[in-house]
Amino acid sequence: MVAGAWTASRFTNLIERKLPKIFESEKYVREITPLLKELNEAEGKIGKAKAFAPIAKKLWDIGVIGVVFDVIKQNSTKWDWLIDGAIALGQIIIWVASEFIAAIAEVAVVILSAVHLLRTSVQSWGVCRA
Repeated sequence: MVAGAWTASRFTNLIERKLPKIFESEKYVREITPLLKELNEAEGKIGKAKAFAPIAKKLWDIGVIGVVFDVIKQNSTKWDWLIDGAIALGQIIIWVASEFIAAIAEVAVVILSAVHLLRTSVQSWGVCRA
């Protein structure tokens, strides 16, 4: 695999080794299940965003987000890390922001996604030609 090539497979094995212990724990089931029910019952974008915030905090407290960030960081170039982070931030803004700010974030996400696609395509072409 090309160093820095963005594919889900570069993360899957590492995450699968670290996260099952967390997801199978009684603490996870006890704390997350009621929050997921609240998220499911929430109305509208703002309601969903407010219901998701405690879920994100619990996932952080349990260690899920930390594991995912560590795996991404260990298997990404600085450039990939920067683009992935900007895309994720843009997507979060799209979910919770007002119309104007969301539109700007959508444009940024599309541009950064295109940059990522172009970089990955160039890397793939290099691998195929080798």
